[in-house]
Amino acid sequence: PAAALGLTCTRAGFAKKAYRGDQPKRRGRSRPRNYERRMMRLDIVKKHEARHMDLESRASALGLKWDIAATTIVERCPVLIPDSPQWEDDFERLSDSLAYYKHRDWPEGLGPRHPDNPLSDEEAAPPFELAPRVTTADGTGDTRTMDRALTQTLFLVLKSKEGGDWKLPMAVQRPGEMLGAASVRAVAEALDTSNSSCAPLRLFHFKRQPMGHLFEEYGEETKGETNRFGVKRFIYSALVIDPYETIFSDKPMALKAPYSDFSWLTKEELTGEKLSEDGKTWEAVKVKAEADLSANPELAPYLKNLLTE
Repeated sequence: PAAALGLTCTRAGFAKKAYRGDQPKRRGRSRPRNYERRMMRLDIVKKHEARHMDLESRASALGLKWDIAATTIVERCPVLIPDSPQWEDDFERLSDSLAYYKHRDWPEGLGPRHPDNPLSDEEAAPPFELAPRVTTADGTGDTRTMDRALTQTLFLVLKSKEGGDWKLPMAVQRPGEMLGAASVRAVAEALDTSNSSCAPLRLFHFKRQPMGHLFEEYGEETKGETNRFGVKRFIYSALVIDPYETIFSDKPMALKAPYSDFSWLTKEELTGEKLSEDGKTWEAVKVKAEADLSANPELAPYLKNLLTE
């Protein structure tokens, strides 16, 4: 009769509806979308894209091509956990105090101590001497060693023998060369790690894909010498595998011919006055939108918020 009336109320159909009714209703996003932040990021990308299109059109009008280069950010990860803020210490003491009253049936000598009877400094001290969290290099301001700023990430920067600004390791791509291989070569051409008389420095290169990219226009003199409009820099990352292998070595780190000096800098030092050009590269990498502060100074407050996420 149901089929004659054009109905599809079969036993399987009833079972399917019953199964659906037993299932909990699916909720959407638990957190509302932040459209203001989304539009802000989209605005950053659009402005940077407009600048790239402008540079491309100017290069095409002059009949000049671009250099393709790989820049490597060499990082030494934090060695120590940062000091906890005061509110976190207070919360931990409160949690320990509450733990005593939550478990009142502990046997004698076991369980949390009474809040009015905390451990003395001698009892709380470990049975060995702790290494200092502030090193000698922190006190002297020596930036040529990785044994400093142990709670922060350090980045390798280089200075050319010709002078000028501090820069990240960079190598122009050769014909037929992959960009990832060029990023490895950028560090190999800067540091002499194969020589037995130099300190070892083992790196792990993330060379499968870049973290970001940045367009830079050459000056008029450089354009005439190289017959290139500028350089497209693709940013790669490399991590120091064992920093103390280099720190405890009695051999110094050696640089190759193009460079005269090197430093290991924190993020705050990297974005300061000491590193003008590659400071912009750092901003571009962290924002993931490659926003150029020199071309878009009005984006500075937005970039500051994004870098602290």
